[in-house]
Amino acid sequence: MSLPVAILCGGHGTRAKQPINKCFTSVAGKPFLLHTLEMLEIQGFSTFVLCRGTDGTLADLRKAKDQLGEKFLLLYGDTMLRINYSLFVHDWEKARTPAAMATWDKVDAGVHGLTSWMLDMLDDDYTDFAALRDEARKRMMIHIYESPVPWLEVGTETAIELTRLALS
Repeated sequence: MSLPVAILCGGHGTRAKQPINKCFTSVAGKPFLLHTLEMLEIQGFSTFVLCRGTDGTLADLRKAKDQLGEKFLLLYGDTMLRINYSLFVHDWEKARTPAAMATWDKVDAGVHGLTSWMLDMLDDDYTDFAALRDEARKRMMIHIYESPVPWLEVGTETAIELTRLALS
């Protein structure tokens, strides 16, 4: 099953001391985001919606709702979880919850499955996706998928170096 994939690409790279958006940080000869897109494309995904986060991550997802369909995957643009996404989706469907979240060592690993109606679950005063994620967890509407591998990221200088080593 190939769901649309929304990718949050609003990070400015301040902690990473990068002059550009974090997802465009050069890693192993190409922008970090391109590594993610290529990984997903190999796994059969073909519809990608990049959300800049200029109005808040949840607000931008709401704007993209018509492009995302009934169910979609949501990834953070500054992290990459190298898992079999079909297994993630299958596990989510088996759980019969409106949402799913991948974790590594009980921490949000930057991969979510969402049912689009959830984007309107909170009023418009909430503009950050974290508020929706936290509300879904509180209401026990989210299935937790424990990733077998840690994520790669470009949020700090140290993380960039570790990600470069992993992807080289």
